[in-house]
Amino acid sequence: MKKLIIAIIMILISSNVVLAEEALKVPILMLHDFTDNIENIDARTITSEKFKEVLTILEQNGYKTITFEELSKFVAGELKIKDKVFLIAIDDGYRSNYTKAYPVLKEKNMRALISIIGWSVGKKTMPGGIVPINPHCSWSELRKMQNSGLIEIGNHTYDMHKYDENKPNERKGTIINKGENILLYRKIFSEDIIKLSNLIYKNLGKREYVFCYPYGMYDEITEKLLDDLGYKITLTTDEGINYLSNGSSLKKLKRVNITMETDMERLIEEWEMK
Repeated sequence: MKKLIIAIIMILISSNVVLAEEALKVPILMLHDFTDNIENIDARTITSEKFKEVLTILEQNGYKTITFEELSKFVAGELKIKDKVFLIAIDDGYRSNYTKAYPVLKEKNMRALISIIGWSVGKKTMPGGIVPINPHCSWSELRKMQNSGLIEIGNHTYDMHKYDENKPNERKGTIINKGENILLYRKIFSEDIIKLSNLIYKNLGKREYVFCYPYGMYDEITEKLLDDLGYKITLTTDEGINYLSNGSSLKKLKRVNITMETDMERLIEEWEMK
């Protein structure tokens, strides 16, 4: 039997057949807002203490953060990754990302992606300056975080982060409306994404390559348009972890939503049993 196994391996090698390598498990944590006030907790907000606890448990279990740039190099065969890894993807660019999450990341020396909404950068109110909103990071704060080497910046649209379930005829995030002219839609979509991309380059000096779907809503049309615009990576809100190897697609990546109720120890056990 042993001789037979050796013979099969030799045939595969001589035939230039590459034995499949085990895929890398890649969890991507999804977060939004942070607080130190327990009364401000909702489904999209966690305390700084909870965030630190999540990162500490991952660290204690041998996990390390990598950047989306490193992930891109890994699937391109330019970087080997053998450690247990995870990524952090924070949506919307709330100012708490700078005041609450960033200090924790600095303390833990861990990296994260922050995907920003263009029109809201540095804003505390809706356009018009009357209706208050949750404050967002300024360009100077985003620049400081990026320059630290710990933070990457992603595109979360300039002004397509909109969805009102009570208005079914209005666009859901970036998705084409029913009956909408495809050429007009392509123009609207592309101009919005490019507008934010140009602002990111103007203010931060780098071109982003990660696109995060508002509300996680996507289809094959959005994927094709983003591919045409040069985005290497797209993030959804589909729940789960990713299994990636050399040559894998980085489109429509799944994420793991982190809330105050997340049991990180149990979650890690589930990952490692798969």
